[in-house]
Amino acid sequence: MLNILITGISSGIGNNVATYLHHKGFRVIGTSRNPQNASAAFNIIHADITDEVSVRQAVMLAQ
Repeated sequence: MLNILITGISSGIGNNVATYLHHKGFRVIGTSRNPQNASAAFNIIHADITDEVSVRQAVMLAQ
């Protein structure tokens, strides 16, 4: 099973892509500034892509 990391998973395109890939059998890991809004089907990591430290921490957690 492949792992997929998607930013902005709590809404919009990120959520739609994550949902699609999840239904195709991929393990979806997502980042979000608002993880409480994301589906429970995904592994959610809090991250703000405008904050380098936050991004580095999210990548480490996703491995």
